[in-house]
Amino acid sequence: MSPTPSYRTTLPDAREYPRFAGVPTFCRFPLLEQVAEEHHPVDWVLYGVPYDGGVTYRPGARFGPREIRVASAYIKPYHLEHDVNIAQVFSLADGGDAPVRPYSCRETQEVVVKHAGTLGTPNHTCLFAVGGDHSIAYANIRATWERRGKPKGGLAM
Repeated sequence: MSPTPSYRTTLPDAREYPRFAGVPTFCRFPLLEQVAEEHHPVDWVLYGVPYDGGVTYRPGARFGPREIRVASAYIKPYHLEHDVNIAQVFSLADGGDAPVRPYSCRETQEVVVKHAGTLGTPNHTCLFAVGGDHSIAYANIRATWERRGKPKGGLAM
């Protein structure tokens, strides 16, 4: 990731496009397709994985990405205590939702890895997945591993 990106994130004016209107995206970041059309590099892509087929009790995590998008409409990119505006430091985009196979955990993991490989530039763009149940962690770790050239070591949190 470059220390000074040539493109910053442009957020919509809340007086012109109220936070309660329009198609919800994570923190009102632009969609990846919009940024890609402008040929700007993207530092971070947030994407959803609406899947909860790996749970044995209390499904519902599949609604996580949608509800996080709705709730994050009121998050401001500026952090008062740290005096930083992430929209002015990084280029950020919403990558939409990864396709899932509600009937198969294994197939869902495969399509999530494949989808994550198409988001942004593999050697530049960092991915941030939100979603569903804990079974998607493996797919996201594997996607990152493949995007980074299959390194010999790593750390997952």
